[in-house]
Amino acid sequence: MTKSFSPIKGKWGIFFLLPFIVACSDDEGPAKIISWDIGNPTTSEYSEDYYAGGLLGTTTVNTATAYQQPTKALENAGMMTAFNEGEYLFEKDYNTNTEGAFSGLGPVYVRRGCLYCHPGYGHGARQTEYKADNHRNGYLLVIYDKTTNAYIRSVAGMPQTGAVKPFKAPIDENQIKIAWNNYTDEWDNKFPDGETYSLIYPDVSIPYTAYYAPVVVQRSGTDTELSETEYDDDIGVLLESTIGIYGTGLTDAIPDEDITAQWKAESEYFKSIGRTDALNPSLWNSASDTWNSYYSNSLQGDGTKYVRRYTYALSRGPILDAAGANAIWNITNVTRSDRRYHYLDLAGTYYATQASEDPDVQAGFTEY
Repeated sequence: MTKSFSPIKGKWGIFFLLPFIVACSDDEGPAKIISWDIGNPTTSEYSEDYYAGGLLGTTTVNTATAYQQPTKALENAGMMTAFNEGEYLFEKDYNTNTEGAFSGLGPVYVRRGCLYCHPGYGHGARQTEYKADNHRNGYLLVIYDKTTNAYIRSVAGMPQTGAVKPFKAPIDENQIKIAWNNYTDEWDNKFPDGETYSLIYPDVSIPYTAYYAPVVVQRSGTDTELSETEYDDDIGVLLESTIGIYGTGLTDAIPDEDITAQWKAESEYFKSIGRTDALNPSLWNSASDTWNSYYSNSLQGDGTKYVRRYTYALSRGPILDAAGANAIWNITNVTRSDRRYHYLDLAGTYYATQASEDPDVQAGFTEY
């Protein structure tokens, strides 16, 4: 049994507009309440600083669904049809129909749709169990080899716990355990003024028996199957937690050169205090202050190199080839015109081999 943990992470700060503003006054007496309708009601043209999210990121809707709405920039660009189509894809569950809308789920999958992890376009909630069909379960499993810090080879990078009959899930989610333990930090969980706080962290365990296919890792370029004892000793399990997706598209507008400049500034600072290893050396060369690795895609793209900016592992570049655009494929396993293959284990062989030798799967395969 493996036990490890990763703190739940958030990525994007979100600014909320207050429903009213209290005006300050030098005069005595109660403060004047100004309603939401601020500005000249006879015009829709305001200076850029009027928009809390900037011209690109502010919507005119001020209800609870504000973060699900298109911005004025989208409307002005004539992209409302594309926005509505994307919203439609995001909000529906995919199914096992062989034709029609939202068909093609599986044969194995992480979730049936996007809203399980992103309710209200936001992020998930703390869970005490791992169930693919639980709404607000925004967790993804990270299963890795402690020897190499690389993903294990016999499940997908985002491991799947759902399956369409007659297929069987790569991991039996009923055997996954999540415990929340108390944690004491270096400040003894206490603010300078004496106020205390509590911290907890998830301890995740997946037994060897939960895996459908043999557990395989790659070491020195060779795939190696692990015994149960080796698995217990060598495999770690972490949790990733989803972020709220509103506003994330704006990050694609940040120029590559600005991201590079930020990395360079951080690199120079860390070198000034003797920390030459502070930035990930697989991505950044601190000696020359240049990138060691770019993102490129020659399979579905033209091989252009981009600065890495998306996913926790910085494994993606532009947003149209990043987590959001690719999730319809790798979360639901619905194929698309440029990906006529399924998202399976990293090696692309272990799940298929196990299923081909499973009499239950083969008995129902023809009908499937």
